[in-house]
Amino acid sequence: MEYYVNDGIFGSFYELLFKKLDQPPSVATFNQRVGKLYSSTIWGPACNGVDKILDNVLLPELFDGDWITFKDMGAYSTALSSSFNGMPKPKSYYVAEFNGQINGWVEGNLQRISLTFTFKMDTVYVTS
Repeated sequence: MEYYVNDGIFGSFYELLFKKLDQPPSVATFNQRVGKLYSSTIWGPACNGVDKILDNVLLPELFDGDWITFKDMGAYSTALSSSFNGMPKPKSYYVAEFNGQINGWVEGNLQRISLTFTFKMDTVYVTS
């Protein structure tokens, strides 16, 4: 499966030009469905083959309303982001976890403990 998200190498994932992600993303689905995992690629929005965030990561089938969370992105991920290719800078969502389960999202001006990027799958383009 291939997924396209609204941020990429020319935005908050700029550091991926120099290093790999420390850990795979986590996924929160709308109805907490459990199913088969697929070898997937996550792409950014640029019309550029370099804008690949992750390759060969195991993810469930994603739909509109599902969330992909990238934890501990680092201090410079938003500082290096831009509005390249007409894409606006991403919103920040703060995620609370309990026993490894994502249990809520708060959008706003909270004190940042560790930076987590969460993408809501507003529009999912899937190819297989």
